[in-house]
Amino acid sequence: MKKLIAFMFVCLVMASSQASEVIEAGPIWSNNHAQSVCPKVCSSSEMDWNGQWWTTVQGRMSVCQCEERYSRRRPRPHRPRPIYRPTGPEKFELRFDRERVFRGQNTVHLKRRLRNQHGIDLKRYNLKAVVLVAKSKHGRGTGSLMVGDTNSYEEVIDGMPYEFRARGGFDRVRFRNPKRNSRGPWQLHLRGKIKIKKIVVKLKRKDSWR
Repeated sequence: MKKLIAFMFVCLVMASSQASEVIEAGPIWSNNHAQSVCPKVCSSSEMDWNGQWWTTVQGRMSVCQCEERYSRRRPRPHRPRPIYRPTGPEKFELRFDRERVFRGQNTVHLKRRLRNQHGIDLKRYNLKAVVLVAKSKHGRGTGSLMVGDTNSYEEVIDGMPYEFRARGGFDRVRFRNPKRNSRGPWQLHLRGKIKIKKIVVKLKRKDSWR
């Protein structure tokens, strides 16, 4: 048993000696002194200091224990995970008191209503789409979305005369942004006798992950 233990000890010493080496560094007076001396001593032999040192001759000689580079498993550097913003558009509802009725030709200024009802900074957003929840009295009302100087196609707003005063019967008309960017005013142009329940504006942050 003693021979087996002695053999294992010799193997450990040989393995450690292959990966490490003791190099003389002159007198080292303290741990702080070793922090500045030993890395330079080991680096001159293209090795890394493993943090161990001791004095061999008091006041005259100390040694640093150096290891072969990359022989030790190095801790991985901490890398913060990237933060991704939501990719989907954010929805903002524009409410109208008592289902407002528009007659003739009218313009709904979307940016103004978004600022008044939600107080958001529109410079940080791009306009994706607008959903109009409304109905026209005879089913002949139309609407279109204008962004800057670009207008979308006119869409028909459905409705029936006997449903115009009822609570339900609202049509949902979707308008996509007709422009590649969102510069300029955002306006919803209406024509006819139209009752609006709400307008849903879909916006996407300019710095969101694509």
